[in-house]
Amino acid sequence: MQGDITIPAGYRFDLASVPRWAWRLVAPFELSLVAPLVHDVLYEQLGRADMDSDAPALTRKQVDQVFLHLMEREGIPAFRRRLAYRAVRMGGGMPWKKNQRYYRKHGKPSRK
Repeated sequence: MQGDITIPAGYRFDLASVPRWAWRLVAPFELSLVAPLVHDVLYEQLGRADMDSDAPALTRKQVDQVFLHLMEREGIPAFRRRLAYRAVRMGGGMPWKKNQRYYRKHGKPSRK
């Protein structure tokens, strides 16, 4: 993905959503700030870099690949970024679908 992404003013996020028991392998504060922030916004906006744009949305897989790419650019070690990427590929389906349902019902992204 190239281009800009609009992060709403005051947007709140919890770094990466890593269960506490998994912190020995990869803790949320070890995955940079940028990658989880952008990933959360893109998930919430269902792959849209800007909700007011007519540009096509990214798929969930593409959003997860953006997460992986940003971690690489941020210098996160390969082991940690691959583990985090696999985790979002395995566990991200439910949050993505929840946001799809919310968007269909309310016509806008959910706010955490």
